[in-house]
Amino acid sequence: MVIPGAKGSVTEILLGSADGSYKKANVSPVFEKMKEAEHIKAHLFDVDNDGDLDLYLASGGVELSEYSEYLYDAVLINDGKGNFVHSGQKLPISERGISTGAITSGDIDQDGDLDLFVGERTKIGYYGSPCSGYILINNGKGQFEDQTQKICPDLKDIGLITDALFTDLDKDNIPDLVVVGEYMDLSIFKNSKGKLTSITNKEKNKGWWNVIKAVDIDNDGDMDIVAGNHGQNSRFKASSDYPIKLLFNDFDQNGDAEAVLANAHEDGKLYPYALRHNLMSRMPMLKKKFQNFESFKSADINQIFSKDQMKNMITMETNELRSAIFVNDGNFSSHKVILPSTVQYSPMFAIETMDVNGDNFVDIIMGGNLYGVQPEMGRYDASYGHILINDGKGGFIDKSLDYGFSVKGEIRHIIFDGSSLHIFRNNDSVISYKISKSDKELN
Repeated sequence: MVIPGAKGSVTEILLGSADGSYKKANVSPVFEKMKEAEHIKAHLFDVDNDGDLDLYLASGGVELSEYSEYLYDAVLINDGKGNFVHSGQKLPISERGISTGAITSGDIDQDGDLDLFVGERTKIGYYGSPCSGYILINNGKGQFEDQTQKICPDLKDIGLITDALFTDLDKDNIPDLVVVGEYMDLSIFKNSKGKLTSITNKEKNKGWWNVIKAVDIDNDGDMDIVAGNHGQNSRFKASSDYPIKLLFNDFDQNGDAEAVLANAHEDGKLYPYALRHNLMSRMPMLKKKFQNFESFKSADINQIFSKDQMKNMITMETNELRSAIFVNDGNFSSHKVILPSTVQYSPMFAIETMDVNGDNFVDIIMGGNLYGVQPEMGRYDASYGHILINDGKGGFIDKSLDYGFSVKGEIRHIIFDGSSLHIFRNNDSVISYKISKSDKELN
């Protein structure tokens, strides 16, 4: 297992043993050289087809300039003995670094090696500006070429990407691509002879999606998608009739664009979520227009900004905040199954799947929470992790307490290694549960 290092910390590698224990490996010098980067995701895959696992380290965050060397992602080549060297490439594109939000691999062109999708999380300093995904084609030796424009031009400015995966959705033995993010639908791209084509969804499910996982939930032989969203236990409410909208523009016309979050009301108007002092701190010119709280309290977006100020404005929206499963119905269509209400108590950031109770149906383990939130929005800490048991009929029941599963903290990743369940938390230790083979209990 690889734990990517935050800024100032060295990435750690944990080596598994036959008895189920782990020990820290002596990491290669390259990791020490890269420790000033904010490594937010690690992806293990065989880059050069030599039978061992190489590593993609994704850099992110918003603290560094896009021109910082530490913002580039890196492919690290394994010599087969656990020693890694930098491939020398600046990824995903050499012109500038990006704040990466997603990384996944699959053989897009069916030539026997693994290619990459890399998704941009946010434009540094310009949250709300649409971001792009990148298709990187492997030459078979661990060197990658950006072929996005040739293979999938629809990935340009697709949205604020948080996660992605390759999976075969139409059972043609070729990996298709699924991409999610904030203010995004489940974006599905069919792989046809190495070209990725966008599939239009009839039902719009634009959410604040954080994480997805592909698994056959209903044992029908095709892959379904489990998706973690923001949840319903917050000030934020969204539906098709009353969506949340993100408005992005240079409203004060000073050359620096701003993002304004607003919600639709029954009167047909949009009202900002931001408090008066927060909005004025970004756009002081509004102080003259709204000199007190009384004048501001009922102002909608059209009263706050003029038509000229909203000219060329980019608008993104969210109409679904519930975590859900998208059950594959074939031919790239699906139906949505909303996960139990307990899962909706907090944002979900981690998903793992396994057969917990031995009934040959896949169950779901999830976790989340988010602490770094403005006080007026509230801290999201109502989740203690969830074991969702598949009833075999398309439904799930939260049986966390029955299994003694209760984890505090901001869960960001869950790994089942075949015998134990490992829960990785932000700014906290790893918690592991041993699973009894006889009765599937957690200890």
